[in-house]
Amino acid sequence: FKVPRGCCEQRLTPALDDCTWASRMKRRKKVQLVALFGIAVSSYALYVESKMDDPFYQPGCSSSWTGGNCATVFKSSYGHILSHWGLVEKGSPLDLSLASAGLLLYTAYFFAISVKFRFPLREQLFLSVASGGVCFSIYLLYVIKFILKEFCIVCFSFHCCNFTMMALAVLEFRSPEVGGPKPADKKQ
Repeated sequence: FKVPRGCCEQRLTPALDDCTWASRMKRRKKVQLVALFGIAVSSYALYVESKMDDPFYQPGCSSSWTGGNCATVFKSSYGHILSHWGLVEKGSPLDLSLASAGLLLYTAYFFAISVKFRFPLREQLFLSVASGGVCFSIYLLYVIKFILKEFCIVCFSFHCCNFTMMALAVLEFRSPEVGGPKPADKKQ
């Protein structure tokens, strides 16, 4: 049996002519799925943030099954990182919450990867943004674990999205799926 390029290394049985659905799925679709998951998590985080002023509201992400309290994380100064770092005034229009920033980021991922033609520095831009996301996730994981001493399932979901995007960005950088020659490969 000859295995098609990009598929599973081995077949378990001859009856399994194709690889798993995940290995056959185009990378672009995987990025879109991760981005949609990030958009959903960001939307939920925005909803929770909008309810934080209600003293009787208990977010579902702060229940006993998660083992943490995302309200503690959302209410901390780290929830608005730009004002926490002193880059913008607290309460200014640029003082985005992490949920708002996540919504923008994952929406940008979704639409950028949906472009089916090559544009200059496409793979480099994807890899750079994903690298920044992973660095930011590492920083926030440190903050949550060692400074706030808390666990947040919503934050954990964001970090999973960021690390998955990084893996997909590396794969895309090494072997782009978008058709057409690379700008450097064009003949003159």
